[in-house]
Amino acid sequence: MPIPKVFAHNGLIVLGLLAGLLSPLAPVASGSPARQGSLTTMYLPSLLVGGGTVMGQVVSSRGSVAGHAVALFLNPGTGPSTEVKTVLLGNDGRYMFANVPVLTTGQSYWVGFFRLVSTPDVLSWADESDIPALARHQTVDLGTLDVTGLDLGSPVDGATVSMPTTFTWTPRPTTSDSYAWRIGDPSGNLPGIYTDELGYVSGVTIVALPPGSGYVASTQYVWGVYIWMPDGSIGASVSHWITFSNILYQDLVQGLRTFGEMPAEPPDLRPLHRPTR
Repeated sequence: MPIPKVFAHNGLIVLGLLAGLLSPLAPVASGSPARQGSLTTMYLPSLLVGGGTVMGQVVSSRGSVAGHAVALFLNPGTGPSTEVKTVLLGNDGRYMFANVPVLTTGQSYWVGFFRLVSTPDVLSWADESDIPALARHQTVDLGTLDVTGLDLGSPVDGATVSMPTTFTWTPRPTTSDSYAWRIGDPSGNLPGIYTDELGYVSGVTIVALPPGSGYVASTQYVWGVYIWMPDGSIGASVSHWITFSNILYQDLVQGLRTFGEMPAEPPDLRPLHRPTR
C-alpha cells in the first residue's frame, strides 16, 4: 500500500509519515545480459542512472540516535513539501539519500529528523537548512545535525498553573543555541504561539497570551521549547502537558514584546509539525 506523502498546512502532521521506508524512486535495471557475438550488453544499475546524493550525520551527546529517522523532503516552491525518501538511523547516525532527482528552478530539498523512540535523549524533531541546488552526480554533505535533547523543568508535566507563570528548562551544551518558548494545541485546532528568540536562556516568564488566540482556561495544552541552531537548523524539545486555571490576555503591540507578533508560527519554521509528546 503506498504511503501518503503530502503534508498538511498550519501544524497538521503528514499522513502516514514514517509508517515505513519508501521505495527508491529511481528506475531499477532489469533483464539478463544479452550476448551478441563477442560483445556483451550489460544493463547499468540504477545507481548510475539517477541524480545526486544527499548525506549527513545525526548525533546526540546523550546517547545513540539508532531507531530514529531522517526524511528527505522536496519543497516545490509552491504548495506543501512532499516526502521523497525516509531512512532509519543506525548507531553512528549516518545517512545517505542516493539517486535523488535533480532540482529545477524554484525547488529545494531539506532533511528532517524525527524522534520515533520514546526517549528524552533527543529532540522531538529537527529540520536542517535548505538545499537550494542539486545536480546530477553532485553530492551535498549536510555535515552534523546535533539533536541532543533539552529537558523541560517547571511547570512539571501535567501541572495546572495560573498566569503569570515562569517556565524553565535545562539548556543544551551548545551555548550558541537560541531558544523560544512555545505552546500548542495537541488537537491541531489552534495555531501555536511562540516567543521571539530569547537567546541562550534557561527560562521565561509568560504573563499573558495574545487576545483572540483561542486558548482558554481549564483545557490541556502542551508547552515546550524551539531551538534555533547556529548552522540554521531548527528543532523542538519534547513537550509537557499544561493546563491554565486562568488565562490573561494582552495586546502584543502594547508592551508584551516576548511574543512574535506575526505569524502564529516562525516564518522560517516549515509548517509540518503539530505539537508532539
